[in-house]
Amino acid sequence: MRKRSQAVEACKALGWDLRASPQGFADMLGMARQEIDDWQNEDAQQDALLALDREATSVAARRAIVVHELASLRRQPSNIPAPMLELRRQIATTVDVAEAALPFVGELIEVKSDESAWRGAIERVLHGFALSLLVPEDQYAAVSAYVNDTNLGHKLVYYRTVRAEQPARPLQAQSLVLQLKVKEDGFSGWLQNELRQRFDYDCVDSLRAFRAARERALTREGQIKHNRSRHEKDHRKSVDARQYWVLGFDNRAKLALYEQEARQLQERAAQLDAQLDALRGQRQARAGRLLQCQTLINLQWQEIDVLPLADRIAAVQRQLDAL
Repeated sequence: MRKRSQAVEACKALGWDLRASPQGFADMLGMARQEIDDWQNEDAQQDALLALDREATSVAARRAIVVHELASLRRQPSNIPAPMLELRRQIATTVDVAEAALPFVGELIEVKSDESAWRGAIERVLHGFALSLLVPEDQYAAVSAYVNDTNLGHKLVYYRTVRAEQPARPLQAQSLVLQLKVKEDGFSGWLQNELRQRFDYDCVDSLRAFRAARERALTREGQIKHNRSRHEKDHRKSVDARQYWVLGFDNRAKLALYEQEARQLQERAAQLDAQLDALRGQRQARAGRLLQCQTLINLQWQEIDVLPLADRIAAVQRQLDAL
């Protein structure tokens, strides 16, 4: 009776009726085995679950980065990435100067508003230079000692801003340098000279002009000609991916971009959580069915065919009562 009760409960959970004959019970066992086989051969749901889980992990990691960047962007007007700003804060604290005394190049340069079509290409050329730290002469000894003795955890380029008088180099007609605005402060002279010496790229409007350029040239699409032989184009990120731009005197545009991305990531994370919960619920329900199928498979008809025996016992009891 205990085993028959197990069979009845299993059938009830599966939405089946317990068959009343050996053949009917055997057919039902065949259905249970088939359901287990179908589950074992079905990898699509497992693959979907793994794919959603990977995406959820990726979205969570990106959200953490975006939240960190948003906090940094709201604290100060710089477009420099948060990890570099934190590194600058550590250096400034250690050498006991204000953070503004150790500016990044990108905080002192911006593309003129009427040259916005060239912003992406110029950002690509100046990206590494823009993330460089400027160190005045009176802080050079302390900064160099700290950098030398400390595991920074990041790549850092810094410049000792000693003003060296160099003859003014004539710029090309459409020079990248002419499209920039440099903040007027104690570093502007050094910075202007450095830009003229290193970044006099001719901003050309056609590939024909790009090929014809004898020295450095730049297209709007971000192809760079460093000299007559060396050319470069980096498409790991789009030339118009504004969230990676680092130039400018204020970060309101970048802040708006990160706020928008944060909202999109939050919505996507909620969608993924709902999909994962639904899929896990389906798998849990399916696992419950498989457990009931296995319960049936473990039983034999002889173990649950108790009704004839119960009738016989009742008849014997009636005979005993009569006697």
